[in-house]
Amino acid sequence: MLQVVMPEAKKIDYSVINTGGNIRNQMITPGETVNLIFLQWTPETRVLEKRIRGIKITLCYSSLLEEYWLINEGVPSEIEEPCEIKMEEEFGF
Repeated sequence: MLQVVMPEAKKIDYSVINTGGNIRNQMITPGETVNLIFLQWTPETRVLEKRIRGIKITLCYSSLLEEYWLINEGVPSEIEEPCEIKMEEEFGF
């Protein structure tokens, strides 16, 4: 995403980005908050924050009981089957 939103960035790397890691196989309990990404403030990350402020994140959730939800803008809706992962379309690789 960084290459698309801010290709001119020179100093945004894992020294200023902390991620929650891969949450695909983690159990998240109801009401639990998980930080997916944290940026240390630098002049470049402040510009990046302004550019991604309106980004929308969609989450897919699968329970151990084979229940599935799609969460858009914080609103969950139950779906019939797990979400399809489209790595190339969603992440560019």
